[in-house]
Amino acid sequence: MISLRRRIPGAVPACFSIPFLASFPPAFLVTAVLMTSFVVPAFLVTAAMAESTPEIKQLEAAAKQGDAVAQVRLGRLYEYGDRVPPDFARAVTWYQLAANLGDARGRLELGMKYYDGKGVKRDYVEALRLVTLAAEQGLAQAQYQLGLMYRRGLGAKVDFAKAVGWLRKAAENGHPRALARLGVMYMEGAGVERDDVEAYVLLTLADKKGIIAAKGRRAIVKRRLGPGQLAAAERRIAEQSRKAAR
Repeated sequence: MISLRRRIPGAVPACFSIPFLASFPPAFLVTAVLMTSFVVPAFLVTAAMAESTPEIKQLEAAAKQGDAVAQVRLGRLYEYGDRVPPDFARAVTWYQLAANLGDARGRLELGMKYYDGKGVKRDYVEALRLVTLAAEQGLAQAQYQLGLMYRRGLGAKVDFAKAVGWLRKAAENGHPRALARLGVMYMEGAGVERDDVEAYVLLTLADKKGIIAAKGRRAIVKRRLGPGQLAAAERRIAEQSRKAAR
């Protein structure tokens, strides 16, 4: 039986034997080390990470040769601690290299690190600059994020018109959350003339894509619509669904 009577902060209880720890799969041990204060013997951690070493080395080799896709992938591995120890500073380094090569995903990821203040000092202005570059390259997630930043006034003054413009681009590129956000702006008349039919259409499409927050707003807008407006909205929704299914 495992006793938990005495536990020294930052250490595994003495009764946690090596055979006991070794009974867990390597991925579990890595997660345990990263998410708890327990100290697991170094050789077990090394063994847990060794499985992916060849793949990581190949990725690093490609990244060092200027492969932007590999650089972004490495950045994400370090950001999320996926098969490597989490390291935001190292993630930022790889994202920066990819961004320097003009990679849209690298620009977005680096911009979000400035947005969150992870691995670098928080800087909304720099975040806006980088996210704008990625959005202009057609990346839907960047377009969505840029719309939110203009909506909230982060990195620039609040600008509902720009927020609507970028959210619309993201929605047209199939971003589900952009559909919901844009629907709310039509619902509220923020940056656009209030249009309950348009809001209902957008929120319904977002709801169909699994955006839970859209459901409640959709119900509110639906109560505002007359029978003719609702019928027109439903026809548009059906048409949009047919187009998406093609």
